Amino acid sequence: MKKMIYKKNSVLVPTRKRLNFLSKMLESFEATVSDPEQAEIIFRCDRDDRETIEYLCHTPHKIIVGPRQEGYKNLPAFFNEMASIAKGDLLMCCNDDVLFMTPNWPALILDEAAKYPDGIFNLGVNVGINDDLFPFSIVSRKLVNILGFINDERLLCSDIFLRDVARHFNRTIRIDSVTVLHDWAGRVADETRADAGKHAATIVGDWSEYGKLHELAVNESINKIIAAHVI
Repeated sequence: MKKMIYKKNSVLVPTRKRLNFLSKMLESFEATVSDPEQAEIIFRCDRDDRETIEYLCHTPHKIIVGPRQEGYKNLPAFFNEMASIAKGDLLMCCNDDVLFMTPNWPALILDEAAKYPDGIFNLGVNVGINDDLFPFSIVSRKLVNILGFINDERLLCSDIFLRDVARHFNRTIRIDSVTVLHDWAGRVADETRADAGKHAATIVGDWSEYGKLHELAVNESINKIIAAHVI
């Protein structure tokens, strides 16, 4: 019998006041996970979002409830919170506006990750928009332990950060057989979209300074991986 190097996926989802999308996402997750031992989902909710908290309390999934802080700007910190309680060997930074489309996707991701036992990779799935940025990054627990986080909290664009770290080692890998469709609720004029737009505009308006910070963070993480002698 083939030894399983990686056994479980943890999907990390920050969510706020979007129950219509959240319910669809959960339905698609539950419909496509053939073996519950291979995937879990963890949510992070703001303390003032009582409706979402109440909804999720009636599901079997793990929930972290914490302060709103600076909202969208604190997504990297929220992902780090969820990663700290996740049980998976693989961790996916995800959204509440996705649809899991591929039956038995956890096994397909685990099989691909098994080709890289050193844990240095960023796996990308078919999303339907900005696939080249590797949204919904999938990385290993080994990598998170080396870096000390899944997202650098100085940055906002954590998907590009993780992509660029993995790309240095030629380990940005697309899994064409798996689709996690971005339902793109971001185009809806809700609070989350407005918050995201505000912070994104700040980065675009001063990309030169953000770019320097991004490059610094990427290089620091690359050096941690090299120092760990795992690749």
